Amino acid sequence: MAAEVSGPALARRVRDTIAEHGLNDLVDAARELDVPEPELRAIVVEETIHPSLVVLASLIRRFDADACWLVTGEPGAAPSERTRRKRMLR
Repeated sequence: MAAEVSGPALARRVRDTIAEHGLNDLVDAARELDVPEPELRAIVVEETIHPSLVVLASLIRRFDADACWLVTGEPGAAPSERTRRKRMLR
């Protein structure tokens, strides 16, 4: 069975990922990610359970985020080395 997406938990992980890269303003974060700000806002502020794939893909590519962790909170099968190191420091 597929993991259920929790809007508040997803929002927290996205906020944390953005903040780790020094972006605390949604407009700046959307610009850095090259995504529509309303789509990022829907995830972070409105806590949607139907997040934009464009936003998630940009977070994954731009910040080397673990896709599985970002969406479900569970680590993927093989997170990147950089992601593993970051999580060990938390």
